[in-house]
Amino acid sequence: MKTARVASDADIVQNRVDGYRMSKGRILKQEWVSSTFKKTADGCFHLSLDDLLAWERGVRTRALLKPESWSQIFTPVILKSGKAHPYGFAWEIGQKSGQTVHSHDGSFQGFEAILTRYIEEELTIIALANLAEVDLEQVTQQIVEFIRQEQ
Repeated sequence: MKTARVASDADIVQNRVDGYRMSKGRILKQEWVSSTFKKTADGCFHLSLDDLLAWERGVRTRALLKPESWSQIFTPVILKSGKAHPYGFAWEIGQKSGQTVHSHDGSFQGFEAILTRYIEEELTIIALANLAEVDLEQVTQQIVEFIRQEQ
């Protein structure tokens, strides 16, 4: 991850984009958010697509962590009630079209991101948008359907 960095409004970052939002049928720049608020994990990093690809390769190859840790990451959490909930450490764990799917999505200040991994197919879709109202889960599903039709 060569370009990943902590977000800073003051830094000049080559190719930085702005986040947008819809308001009354118009696209507007996302409202300003205090820099002190940008110190949380859900919005404090600038990442490039290359960074996200490196991250995905690390997850796919189970880099850096012990096998037990990776196993725990992709195991649904057990609630106090004893029921399993389809969420590991930062990963939603589920089934779609008979496939095991691991995904994580997020949004902040007009940006949307989703990384979805179809385990048995060894297929990963990374979708990014800089418009808050984009439904990237739907975009991802349409991309997967297109890929499957082409195979």
